[in-house]
Amino acid sequence: MPTIFSFYTGLQSFNVEGKKATFYLMNTSPNRDNWAVSAKALDEALPTLIGKPIGLGFNYEAGHDDDVGEMRNVGVFTATENKGNYALAVANITDEKVLDLIKKGKLGPVSVVIQPYRMTCSTCGRKWEQYQDHYQCNNYHKVVESFVFNRVDFVKTPAYPQAGLLDLAASCIQSNSSAPLPLLAAAYEGSQTTTNNNNKKSFGEKHPMSETTNSVHLGKIESELSLLSASLKTLTTQNNELEARVKVLETENTNLKKERHSALVEKAIAARKAAGLGDETVDRVTFAASFSDSALETVITDAEKVLKAKHTGNSNKTGKTDQEYTETDENNPSATDLDRLTAALNTRRIARGIEPLKATTAAGGNEGGKA
Repeated sequence: MPTIFSFYTGLQSFNVEGKKATFYLMNTSPNRDNWAVSAKALDEALPTLIGKPIGLGFNYEAGHDDDVGEMRNVGVFTATENKGNYALAVANITDEKVLDLIKKGKLGPVSVVIQPYRMTCSTCGRKWEQYQDHYQCNNYHKVVESFVFNRVDFVKTPAYPQAGLLDLAASCIQSNSSAPLPLLAAAYEGSQTTTNNNNKKSFGEKHPMSETTNSVHLGKIESELSLLSASLKTLTTQNNELEARVKVLETENTNLKKERHSALVEKAIAARKAAGLGDETVDRVTFAASFSDSALETVITDAEKVLKAKHTGNSNKTGKTDQEYTETDENNPSATDLDRLTAALNTRRIARGIEPLKATTAAGGNEGGKA
């Protein structure tokens, strides 16, 4: 039976519209189970993931088949990206219920299963299978020089130090943001292969690790988790401060709008009063309750036009004003019939705020000569 390795990693980002999930796939650093893949092996293995499934328990329970029984394929991998010392992979999610679970942050950690073909010792460089004394090499770990990807499965948050990191990554997806890549890298470096409790099947070969090595890995993970937690607290504080500032600005904006509206109401009332229009008491109630700023500006403009018409007098050739024509020429025995008619019309035009006609005189007739 071929050796099978698995390790924990997690969902890095999720495109809801495109139904595409991007996963931090793996990197080239040693994990807690004391093995790593070479950069060359990772690059060569990436194409083998295309078309491979991502799975979930048949009853939508996260875990391997040994843990949850029959598996259902809920998506397929369509793209990979090699970043040099780590890789990302994109899967099209085809199950609507799984899409909803991802959006709610209820799915995130995954187990990536690979099948290695050739391994060497990081210290002596000899093929792992040909020698049994690599445990005597100092600071050794297995180097996977050739492998293929088998599948990826959604799993429960593992009970290891990286559990908090994977939970934090899932919460990032739920808030429509991408999980920081260093966070997932730390989770992978702390990943550990799994063996089912009934010993039906092993997903990895487990080798003894020294207490020193284990402590170093654990200390590194806890340190990074502490830094990430501090960063999250800082971001939360900054977000709260911004929300408070937004509320202050919204209140100031509302108050300024009220002040501007009140000023326009007073200006409209004053303009209509000066033009002899309307009733001040009625205007105040109506304008304040029902008129928008733009409507009040129109009222002010109209009132100013009426006021201007009342104060504008057009002089004729004799020097008499339109008001004088109104008062005298209409009943002046020496005025012509045309003068009296013009004066009568002007009386009505002025009352309506319309520019008066130019009148003729008894002496001079109209401007074009008396008809």
